[in-house]
Amino acid sequence: PYYGSESDPTVNPTAFHARIQEAHDRGLSYVSHLPMHPDVTNNTSGFIRDNSMAAIRETDLRAHVRSVLDGTLNDPLANTTVSAWYIQPDELRPWRDAEMDYLNIVATEVKGYDPQDRPVTMYNPNHRKSSELETVTNQGLDWTMMGVYATSEPFDSRGPRIADGVERIVAAAESVGSVAVPVYELSQDYSVTEIAALAGALGGVSEAEAIKHVVRHDVYQGLVRGARGIQIWSGCDCRVGLTTYAEQLEGYLSVARDLNGDPGLADVFLGGRRLSDPSIDVLSGPATLTYDSMTYDSVASSLIVSGDSPHLFLVNSANN
Repeated sequence: PYYGSESDPTVNPTAFHARIQEAHDRGLSYVSHLPMHPDVTNNTSGFIRDNSMAAIRETDLRAHVRSVLDGTLNDPLANTTVSAWYIQPDELRPWRDAEMDYLNIVATEVKGYDPQDRPVTMYNPNHRKSSELETVTNQGLDWTMMGVYATSEPFDSRGPRIADGVERIVAAAESVGSVAVPVYELSQDYSVTEIAALAGALGGVSEAEAIKHVVRHDVYQGLVRGARGIQIWSGCDCRVGLTTYAEQLEGYLSVARDLNGDPGLADVFLGGRRLSDPSIDVLSGPATLTYDSMTYDSVASSLIVSGDSPHLFLVNSANN
């Protein structure tokens, strides 16, 4: 997803359609934002003011949604390129009735107005509990989507950090019958010192290759734990101080090639039969890692049978 006025065809149609054209030319689909109603206001801390949402008439909110959707539905190229709807503002709070009412109205209006019934989702912040994710998804969303950002997490705890987040997402998604989608970060650099140490631990590979290993670790950590999709924030190479965008993106693209090209692992993860996890003996390095008082095995594993072929996935989170 891209953020800003270019995502709103009612505010900046030229920029919106330029993004659509770019995605189409690259052979990609486009996650289209549903910008918040113009009467929604934030306080000085950036939190949504509930009373601003409650004051919007339902008919006006539904009309706003339709006007945004029309920018896609009435344009043949956009209509074939947009693959999902992404509701804004982000992070609407499950304990705020006005915010959940707003989310429900937007989601149900999209579902009633879009003849293609494309999935509808909203981003949740990293700290949400499974029960809170369930409340949000139950407002009419198709994906249970939450951040599992770990760029600033020390390498010796990033594995369990991601495992913890993905397990909450998967538990909520399974409870409400939605698709579990962790969101990975592409908005800041990793620690230069830690990347250099990891490059050495991997046998003296380049730092670019070390970054690729980190990204692949993070995504496969989610996949072996039951993630059914992947989202990256953000497509924009525009963050101040972000110097390794290309290196990180290549890591994500390498997994995309694994999944959607040869060897076609998407079919394995989505359609395969998961067996009991194998028993792993760690002969060198730590057997467990800890994040926020939670302990996980340093090597995550999954044994999946697709057709007649067993696939064993091992993800090592130890920095050695």
